[in-house]
Parts: sequence; C-alpha cells; structure tokens
Amino acid sequence: MSTNYGLTMNVYRCANGMDATANGITSQHAQLTIIGTIDEFGTFTTSPERSRLHPATATAPAVALRRNMSTPTAHLVPVTADGEPIGGRWYMAGGNYATGDSRIADYYAQIGLEPIYGATPVHDRTEG
Repeated sequence: MSTNYGLTMNVYRCANGMDATANGITSQHAQLTIIGTIDEFGTFTTSPERSRLHPATATAPAVALRRNMSTPTAHLVPVTADGEPIGGRWYMAGGNYATGDSRIADYYAQIGLEPIYGATPVHDRTEG
C-alpha cells in the first residue's frame, strides 16, 4: 500500500517500439506517479501538499524527481511507493520521457526549479 501520493504522468516512448531502457519501468507502463523529490544529496522529500493527489499503483508505479547536482534540471527515477531507491541501482537515461498537465509545471515551481512545460526525462535504464 502506498504511503505517498503524487501526480500521475504519461509516458512517451519511441513510436517504432524500440526499447533502450533494458526493460525499465517505462517499457512496461503507460503512466507513472511522481511522489516526491530526491535532492542532490540523495534525500527523499514527499511531494508538496497540493501535488499529493493519487497513490502510486501497479499500473502507475512510483517515481521521484531527482535534482541534478551541476545544473538546475531534473529527471525521474523509479522508487518504491515509500520513496526508497529500488535495489540500490544506478539509473541512466533510457530514451523515454513523462509529462502531465499544468500541475507538473506548478510542482517544479513549488520545489524551486524553473517550471517546465514539456517532457521530463526518465532515467530507468540499468545495466549489469
């Protein structure tokens, strides 16, 4: 059972069916639920209160917005419904993106990032 709620995002992937995620979550799901943020030090923080609308589910698994250390950008990474890293693995870009409605731009603004009105990269590829 999910203890964290967030915003549902839609997955955008390659139209020709190619999967560069090595079986990452975006190769298996059409939606994700952004339940929080991971800062540059690896600390998880739940989503801002007005962005806690939906629980992560089996069909819209949990992700967190990981802030990049050297730039004011971010990407999504898979996490458990409680916001814990999955398997202690390092994730890299797999070529897929996620986007939502205007609440995603508001989410970015609430956590101190420039609002984004486009797609957010999903880092769900692992190797080894």
